[in-house]
Amino acid sequence: MEATVKGMFLHNVVEVIKQQKGPSGLDDLRKKLGKITYGSFTNYPLEEEIRLNEAALEVLFGEINLKNYRELGKLSFTVFTGSAFGKTLMSLFGTDVNKLAKTLQLLLMSVTTGIDINAESQSSSSLVVTLTGAPYPPEYYEGIWQGAMSYLQNQRLINQFTISTNAPLKNSYEYTLVWYEAA
Repeated sequence: MEATVKGMFLHNVVEVIKQQKGPSGLDDLRKKLGKITYGSFTNYPLEEEIRLNEAALEVLFGEINLKNYRELGKLSFTVFTGSAFGKTLMSLFGTDVNKLAKTLQLLLMSVTTGIDINAESQSSSSLVVTLTGAPYPPEYYEGIWQGAMSYLQNQRLINQFTISTNAPLKNSYEYTLVWYEAA
């Protein structure tokens, strides 16, 4: 089965460009890709998302590198949480990191194929998230978790957040998230 992703994630990347670079950024993206409109619930081949993200890295930062993948992950999370769908989803779990991870696990499983995510609580303040079949370098996903950290810090419940990455299998990443609740 071909790996796919729902258009809402592709649209999210276009929104990042729009917010960060405005109309000229969208024009640059259009020159690189042609079409940049996506149906939210339409399935697109994962390769299309990869092409879009690579073009977005060039438009946003001028080059594709690991540091920029991390920044794109952060921006993508921030734009997602500001969207109507993101606000609705985020309201379901408030500032609970374990609920966030489980919700993202369910969301990813319902809107993608070919990528598996597993989130397991290790304690009340730690979590292990494993991604298998991930198409991007681990820095991109670190950026997403760092974006989540920033979002939750704004809620004043998270003081510290650490990530360790192991890659036991090709395109498989494990993130250990540890946080400390404010007194």
